[in-house]
Amino acid sequence: MKLPMTRLPKGGSPVPLGEQGVALLTVMLAIFILTLVVAALTVATMGETTLSFDQLRGAQALAVAEAGAYRALAELRRRIEVDLRNQVEARATEAAIRAVCTDQARNREVITTYAVPGGGSAWTDDGSKASLEIGTPGSPILMTERGTGAAIGAFSARVLVRQSGRAPACSPSGQTPERHEMWFDYAIVSTGTVQNATRTVCLRSPGADACPRWLAGNPAASGQGFPVLVERAAYSQKALLVFGASDVWMFDTTTFPGPVHMNRYLQIWGGPTFLDLVSQSDNAVRFGNNGSPVFLATGSNPPYDVPRGGPIERGAPSIPAPDLSSNPARAAVGLPPSGSDPGPTEIRGGASDLPDSSGVVPQGTYIMDQRCSTTGCGGIYIRGDASRLVTAVEGGLQVIYVRVPGASVATPVQPGPDIKIVLDPGAATVTTFWGPLWEYTRTYNGVRLNGLIYVDGGITASRVGEGLYGVVQQGTRLTIAATGEIRITDHLVYQRPPAGPGDNPQNVLGLWSRGGNVTIEGSLTPRNLYVDAAVLTPVGKFWVRGWNTLPDKGTISFLGGTVQQTYGEFGGFDPIRGYGRAMTYDWRLRSNVSPPFFPLTPGYTAPRWPVITPDVLYDKPQWEEMVGL
Repeated sequence: MKLPMTRLPKGGSPVPLGEQGVALLTVMLAIFILTLVVAALTVATMGETTLSFDQLRGAQALAVAEAGAYRALAELRRRIEVDLRNQVEARATEAAIRAVCTDQARNREVITTYAVPGGGSAWTDDGSKASLEIGTPGSPILMTERGTGAAIGAFSARVLVRQSGRAPACSPSGQTPERHEMWFDYAIVSTGTVQNATRTVCLRSPGADACPRWLAGNPAASGQGFPVLVERAAYSQKALLVFGASDVWMFDTTTFPGPVHMNRYLQIWGGPTFLDLVSQSDNAVRFGNNGSPVFLATGSNPPYDVPRGGPIERGAPSIPAPDLSSNPARAAVGLPPSGSDPGPTEIRGGASDLPDSSGVVPQGTYIMDQRCSTTGCGGIYIRGDASRLVTAVEGGLQVIYVRVPGASVATPVQPGPDIKIVLDPGAATVTTFWGPLWEYTRTYNGVRLNGLIYVDGGITASRVGEGLYGVVQQGTRLTIAATGEIRITDHLVYQRPPAGPGDNPQNVLGLWSRGGNVTIEGSLTPRNLYVDAAVLTPVGKFWVRGWNTLPDKGTISFLGGTVQQTYGEFGGFDPIRGYGRAMTYDWRLRSNVSPPFFPLTPGYTAPRWPVITPDVLYDKPQWEEMVGL
């Protein structure tokens, strides 16, 4: 029997039909196997892709959680450094601060009560620790991509604070300076979410207990932690403090980088800038109102008068002028600074150059060294008007030149009207020179003066080269106080001025006229004058004599702060007269790193730098991831 043959194209060979079917089955089987392999590879690839996306989201959620934790840490730092200080200055009382400090279980109330910005979230307290929510699980904070605004993820964080276990240091009632120091640990728990991925991290202060114990409610105290310091505020901490009413306006070109307070009212013409707290005791502000001045019980007068910066606090408590709790005349002779001015017997008892008696103290310049080995050292006491007081730096040391026209004629053993004083605190010596060529000299050994120069009179000036001017050596803290007027006739600057917040050179200068003005003698001073100082004129003003008659003399670049009875004039406009103001606040004055023996206000402040150095709150925190939350 012959098998059927298939037809093939010309030149082909015949294939049996049975073999043809077997080949078809083989091809189909191969295709099936390949399909299974491809499907398996596809499923595996999809699984790996899903796993990769899950890993990516997990990494993103961890990054979001960490970012949220550092955002919460920044919130804590701002509240402690800025908001707590502002609120303490605005409303803290001696009774409240003392009660919180002396009861260690209540220490955290200094944070929960005062570390709250206006309109900000409040702290909660469970009796052992305080907590602050930055977002909540039900209402987290959304993180978006910069530029596109696309959502990345969301986080919520909780800040936890408790006493660190370190005993607080609380000043007893009546102690000067008054300081209250309390110590805390913190932990921050932050949860980040990106789609279906969630991660939680925790930051805690150096030495603080592990985060699970914080969440369980029983963390151990570190015994150290970061401090919160509350102390009596010095008058020098204000960029501007004015006790009485004034006719001087604040214009568009007026900028105050530091705190401002008026016991009466602000006078605003246009848009002055306030970069810190600004307050007044009266309820109504006086506005220029386009040339028709008006009092309004509001913080602005649009469209004419709109201050820039923070809101104006109206109805704030008045700050009284300094009392005799800090008397520079007493401090200069080495007596405790509280009380009435020293008499002749006390003045003579402070200087080895004067015989101890009750006789009248002759005019001249005296080194108050006599009490250095007993109750403490004094400063420099000048009896009579000084027509020249110049600070200089020579050989790296602070040098002071003084001229007292009413002093006796110089002899080889007796200084005359002109004297040169060299301060060397490293060697604990003070050396004086006098004579036509400074050929006569005297050295006071074992003496480190207390930084107070007191003029029982005024610092006068009638020509160039007289008055007050010079340089304050970079390691010198100095207060120049006078019974009467202090006249500045040239640049008065720091050898090393602070570069900005966080830069804390030691030199600081205070100018304190107890019974008159601190006056810039406009007819004697150069164009574009520089003055670095904290100025205190509780019954006078800091001003430019001739402000309304001088030609345009450029700008006074001032670094420091001013406290005045009346806001003094620097210059006029239309036409431009005198000096313009370039007022820069010395941030070091925000703490009690103030000029020596500057008086303290009845109020309080909560400084951080440069008093707290190093600041553990700004140390690198401990980090851990919380698993299973």
